[in-house]
Amino acid sequence: MHFQMATTAVFLCGHLGALSVILNLFVIIALLRHRRRVLSNVFYVIVLHCAVLDVARGVCLILYGLPYFANSFYNINLDISTRISLFQASRFALVILRVCNLLTIFNLLVFTTNEYIVIRYPLHYRRYFRRKFVLIILAVW
Repeated sequence: MHFQMATTAVFLCGHLGALSVILNLFVIIALLRHRRRVLSNVFYVIVLHCAVLDVARGVCLILYGLPYFANSFYNINLDISTRISLFQASRFALVILRVCNLLTIFNLLVFTTNEYIVIRYPLHYRRYFRRKFVLIILAVW
């Protein structure tokens, strides 16, 4: 039972990670193709940042599941140095996943602040929330 749950989790991590990479690359390409018109808006700059983070998260999900995938689905006989490298990559991917989760929370705060200023100060929005300011905030984090 435990082995079946673990293989299902690894299977879902790999497939959801691949789906996340594909769909977010589509969003990134769409935003970059229309960058002159779209990326002048602060909202879409934040969306682009979220999409890049989600691509990184998807790649990390795939990397995280690789050692388990190789052991459970295919029973590949790997030498010990390759197994150690896979598990180290898996641990590194887990750290990057946690960092991406924190950055996603930060992005939600930036989204919320943006919407608050749009609603609270609609006539002065451009004065308080500029694209350059948002780029600096996102670059610092």
